[in-house]
Amino acid sequence: MPIITCPKCRGQLRFPDGIPARRVKCPTCGNVFLSSEGVSPADAAAAAAATASAEPGPPKPRDGRSDFARDDDDRDRRARRRRDDDSDDDRDRRSRRRDDDGYDDRDRRRERDDDDRDRRRRRRDEEDDYDDRPRRPDPAKIDGQFNRASLGLLLAMIGGWLHVAALALMAFVVFLDWIGVREGLQLFVVMAGLLAMGNWLTSATGLGFLVSGPRDRGALGFSTATAAVAGAHILLLIVIGTSREFGPFGRPIFPQPAEVYWDAFVSQIRAIPALLFVEIGVGDFYRGVARGSLLPVLANLLEVGRLVLFFLMCRAVMFCARDSTGARLSMQAMVGSAIVSGALLFVGMLFGLLFLAVRPSNPTAGTESASAVFHLFFLVLYLVLAGVAVGSTLIIRSVKGRIDYRR
Repeated sequence: MPIITCPKCRGQLRFPDGIPARRVKCPTCGNVFLSSEGVSPADAAAAAAATASAEPGPPKPRDGRSDFARDDDDRDRRARRRRDDDSDDDRDRRSRRRDDDGYDDRDRRRERDDDDRDRRRRRRDEEDDYDDRPRRPDPAKIDGQFNRASLGLLLAMIGGWLHVAALALMAFVVFLDWIGVREGLQLFVVMAGLLAMGNWLTSATGLGFLVSGPRDRGALGFSTATAAVAGAHILLLIVIGTSREFGPFGRPIFPQPAEVYWDAFVSQIRAIPALLFVEIGVGDFYRGVARGSLLPVLANLLEVGRLVLFFLMCRAVMFCARDSTGARLSMQAMVGSAIVSGALLFVGMLFGLLFLAVRPSNPTAGTESASAVFHLFFLVLYLVLAGVAVGSTLIIRSVKGRIDYRR
């Protein structure tokens, strides 16, 4: 590339080779001049020689090919370029289509997921309509149920101790009557009846809390059944306690001038054993002993059933608390209560036979031995029932403690 010189400032600049003379502007001083003015004579002569040597003869192709071959190559090159451009467009269109398809697939998958969630939600709602067991129980709700069950057991425990006091007081009344102390006995009987009524009312309130307690493992069913049996039992006790004639085995152990037989509210588990005792030992020995209603027998069965259902309910509550030891203890208490209730039948038959053996042939003759057997039978009966009440109350306290300190 030749170097030209500005005529004004003598600044040098490069000018492309083979280009005709043209006006250029000096970058240093801004002078405008022809490019030929800035070329030195030696450079001009060399450029002319090169131009002269290049003029003769036709130009030859640089690669030795003919014009037709170059035209074919140019056409092929242009065709390839068009194909490449078309392929690029196709690739762009395919990529855009894939992107669109990807978006469509994601939308379809999202819709399918939403539909699946809706179906699962509807299925859970339908299952909840037929199944009261919660799929995901709320811890606060479960704690509230166990707190109500604990309160119900506390009230049942208080009622149990009231029942123990009433039974012990009745055993004391039987002992006083046996030794001949009869003044003031009616007051003790009324006190025992009031304690027994306190037991029933407190226990009934506790059963109301237990019904609203745990609902799994049959706890709701057992608590509802226990409450129903207890309600029927209380109504039957009111009928028995206010009736004048309900059978010799349901009467008080001695005549009472009051309109209400308060000792009837203490316990009616004595009814069937007393019935066996009267039918085997007494019979028609005493005049005035007449057949009466069998309501005490029904009350006896309801009281035993209430006790059995109560411990089955405690067992279900222990299962809800995942306490196998408490459940086993409740089951043992239920079996023990049923066994003792059955054993009292043999006690009634045994004392009936004993009374039959010692009673005199003439009712007007001395009956000291028969009276002793009579009083001993009811004393043993009340003491055994008091022992059962103590054991049941202690088990209720143990179950309550296991609920309060469950993990």
